[in-house]
Amino acid sequence: MPVEEVRSGVTIQPNRVYVIPPNTLMALAGGVFQLSPRHLEKPQEEDSSAEKPGAESGAERQDLGLASPDSPSSHARDFSAVLAQLRRSSGVDFSQYKPNTIHRRALRRMLLLKVDSLREYASHLKEHPDEGEKLFDDVLIPVTSFFRDFEAFETLKTQVYPAIVKDKGNKGTIRMWAPGCSTGEETYSLAMTLLEFLGDRASSFKVQIFGTDLNEKGIQKARAGIYRESIVEEISPEHMARFFIKVEEGYRVNKAVRDMCVFARQNLANDPPFSQMNVVACRNLLIYIQPVLQKKIIPILHYALKSSGFLVLGSSESVSAFLNCSQRWTRSTRFTPRKPSHRAYTTTLLRAITPAEHAQGLRQRAEIPLRGQG
Repeated sequence: MPVEEVRSGVTIQPNRVYVIPPNTLMALAGGVFQLSPRHLEKPQEEDSSAEKPGAESGAERQDLGLASPDSPSSHARDFSAVLAQLRRSSGVDFSQYKPNTIHRRALRRMLLLKVDSLREYASHLKEHPDEGEKLFDDVLIPVTSFFRDFEAFETLKTQVYPAIVKDKGNKGTIRMWAPGCSTGEETYSLAMTLLEFLGDRASSFKVQIFGTDLNEKGIQKARAGIYRESIVEEISPEHMARFFIKVEEGYRVNKAVRDMCVFARQNLANDPPFSQMNVVACRNLLIYIQPVLQKKIIPILHYALKSSGFLVLGSSESVSAFLNCSQRWTRSTRFTPRKPSHRAYTTTLLRAITPAEHAQGLRQRAEIPLRGQG
């Protein structure tokens, strides 16, 4: 089924999936799409004296120019002013992102511009809208690669894909979603490992893999599927021969894989999510945002999954802090590398609990007497 971004004035067509553009309100009038900008609220100044979840230590806060007992509160106001200008130019509220990453990127831009203070930089952002775009691109600089944490993808092939195929009865549709996909490597890696697993059975399935990200430039690169020549150093010769073709700019993901993948710009916190997914691979995104925003996003990821779908998180990520959600997940085993030469890591793999399993769990807990009550 074709997937396309909604455009104002276009008549709705049957048998299509429409994606709402970011920061946009949509209405239908006479079967015609009508789009209007979404109102963005002015961000509130942070209370520099308040303790917030996920806040940095005193030393880190001082290095970041944030308020602390040893750092003037004006630094916090200046940093908030930078965030406000970044929001004005990009339409994205970064106030609930971990500030250290944003601050490092702002310092890099300040060095290039020879600006001495956050206050001056905030003024520069206000006077030069194009600088906001450059800072936005720097904040969202891609940190990804093909088959990142290779053992995690091997686990998908040995534990997740077999469960999906068994549940589908070797027919139907397999749907996966990689939010925060950056320039597409993670999304394409999902497609390649699924094709490897399915083998001759691939033609029996309709595969749809969605990659979304805030960065439109990253999405454009993902759609093109063209990557630097140096990827040969991180991808096996077998994968290169099967899934890539040589082009003038480097290597391009072959058409069979590209046709399985759909890329779109999306603000995960505000824009409508996908649904009915067998797998949501959201690795190393939650670590960049503060608990308040995590609490908003984790239920979105749960909503996106089919019953008994799988959520794949990074090694440092978990839903255990969010009780309402964690009661609806079951954790698989923790994965470690098979080869001593590989660096140690774990991957968090969670499966959504079906309503029947959830009810059974409640019954089992009700039958266990509490300690100390006789």
